[in-house]
Amino acid sequence: MFGGDAADDVLRFLARHRDESFSMTEIAEAVGYSRLAADRNCTPLTR
Repeated sequence: MFGGDAADDVLRFLARHRDESFSMTEIAEAVGYSRLAADRNCTPLTR
C-alpha cells in the first residue's frame, strides 16, 4: 500500500490489533523489522 513490505506488515499488524496501543519498539518486534523501518513506515500514518 505504501510501497514496501514493512509498511504492509505494519498496517496488517495494526489492523489486527486496532483496539490496542503499541510503542514503536513493540511494533517493530511484532512485525520483525528494525525500529527504524517500523518508524519510517508509521510516520505517514500519524500525519
